[in-house]
Amino acid sequence: MEFLLDESQADKPFYLMEMNTRLQVEHPVTELLTGLDLVEWQLRIARGEPLPLAQADVRLQGHAIEVRLCAEDEHFTPQTGTVQTFSEPEGLRFDHALHVGAVVTPHYDSMLGKLIAHAPTRAEAIDRLRTGLDQPPCWACPPTALFWPRACSTRCSARGRP
Repeated sequence: MEFLLDESQADKPFYLMEMNTRLQVEHPVTELLTGLDLVEWQLRIARGEPLPLAQADVRLQGHAIEVRLCAEDEHFTPQTGTVQTFSEPEGLRFDHALHVGAVVTPHYDSMLGKLIAHAPTRAEAIDRLRTGLDQPPCWACPPTALFWPRACSTRCSARGRP
């Protein structure tokens, strides 16, 4: 469940924003921080199996940061094209369905994939992500990979603040 908190009011009311009964796009961050396979857990629960751990048994380790690579130009306008070359960046989790010859059409979301870095500290996770972003997986259409290195370099990003 997601809520919005209005800290400008004395009673600090909160409002329901949305409820999702499915895995979120950001679930790889949780998987890297906990070492747990949430997709496997979801399938086991669907089969009627009990959860193998209680919430109190889940431990977080390190920091993880995820960026979405989208087929968008520098103005964030969706682009189309065919994947001409492809290689996965080393040292990062890269969730995608890309391959040479894949066609990026205008009929779906422009997200090509998600790059996720995990490290003991936030600064190290950002460094790993920036290194991975220097190894673009495909340039069939201009991805937002050009945007992310600049975004990761800001003080706000380093502190984890908007």
